[in-house]
Amino acid sequence: MKRWMGRLFASLFSVAAATSAIACQITPVADIPVRWVDGRPVLTANLNDRPIDWVLATGSPTSTVARSDARRAGLTLYEVDHSNDFGHARNEREEWSYPSTLKLGSLAVREASFKVAVPSPGAPQGVGSTLGLAALNAYALELDLGHGRLRLLKANGCVGDEHLYWGGAYSMLALDTDHGWRLPASVNGKAVTVTVDSGAAESSITPDAALRLGLETKGRPRTALLDAVTLDQETLHSVSVMVNDSDASKGLVLGADFLRAHRVLVLPAEHRVYFTHNDGPGLVK
Repeated sequence: MKRWMGRLFASLFSVAAATSAIACQITPVADIPVRWVDGRPVLTANLNDRPIDWVLATGSPTSTVARSDARRAGLTLYEVDHSNDFGHARNEREEWSYPSTLKLGSLAVREASFKVAVPSPGAPQGVGSTLGLAALNAYALELDLGHGRLRLLKANGCVGDEHLYWGGAYSMLALDTDHGWRLPASVNGKAVTVTVDSGAAESSITPDAALRLGLETKGRPRTALLDAVTLDQETLHSVSVMVNDSDASKGLVLGADFLRAHRVLVLPAEHRVYFTHNDGPGLVK
């Protein structure tokens, strides 16, 4: 009996050891070139077999298509009436596209829908469409924007404190993807939630958020100096950000200047983000 129990425990131990030895597996799905236009990352992806330029916009849950791009791609549009919806203005209407096929590198994203939108005043010249998280959240993402690459990945078994496959010291944070990428951080020792938005060329803070943090704003255009921004193991010192009141809900936004200075692995299903600092242009470390 004792020998049988001994063999059983030895067998269970071997299974447990083998299970714990299974590492996080990252499988490439698509490797997409990214270029910089007016300080924003831009990629080209086919929509219904028509090449369209898109601003990568990690701060937005929704992808938008400019009307001119919708015409080029032959999209069929329909109108959504929000007049009776809670939280929407009277007579508010939106246009959306019927599902179409978006080609990201070698990956075909089928049944993709887009909100028709007018390009924002600060949009890069000639680039009116934005690629938000709705088209990307089914995949793990590697943003190596400093080297001009966006990689879509499949991640399996990535639980706990996993090491990045490119190695080196890293920071890891919990990730909220409900309203864009949002991370816990601290500014001058005070806890905040930051939005990471590649669609914003520069990092910024709203006037209300600056007031809550006791920051002085000055100059034209107005800026605020953040003595220390801490994200897990990394602290950015003496960070100057623009004061921007275009979207009061976002508070502090780390923009494309932050992402250009980092290599980032995002695991939406696990609600985790990992990043390392690059040498090169971008937000000051």
